[in-house]
Amino acid sequence: MHNYILNQSYFPDAAGPIMLAGAAYRLSAMDLTSVYVPYAERTYNNVSTYLNSAAGSDGWVAPVVNPYDWYSAGAKSPEAQSFVLIMEAARRDWVANGSRNETGQAGPGEPENAAGMLDPRGMIAGLVAVGLASLGAFVL
Repeated sequence: MHNYILNQSYFPDAAGPIMLAGAAYRLSAMDLTSVYVPYAERTYNNVSTYLNSAAGSDGWVAPVVNPYDWYSAGAKSPEAQSFVLIMEAARRDWVANGSRNETGQAGPGEPENAAGMLDPRGMIAGLVAVGLASLGAFVL
């Protein structure tokens, strides 16, 4: 995913897909929707493969945005690292909840949305929903 999601002229940034994968796992673990799980699994597998390779042997995710200049690529990003932890925690909870719907088939009450699964606007809406649900959990 590019640093600016709808502008392909910008450089790729791993933080965005990682955070969206965390949101997809969290949405599924909360039984809200599972149609984004295949996207999350692909991201999880790509990140895991990278971190276990020689290129990622230092433990830092790449490529990332420069945390001091959002318009340029960087070598290391604490933000991206924190998103990996969020994704890992959400995936852990998704697995503990039964790893439902790994195929992305719509569950009861969900629209069939296989084609829209990779629509970034849909993932962003899901991320907002998870954020609001998390905020509600902290307020209560």
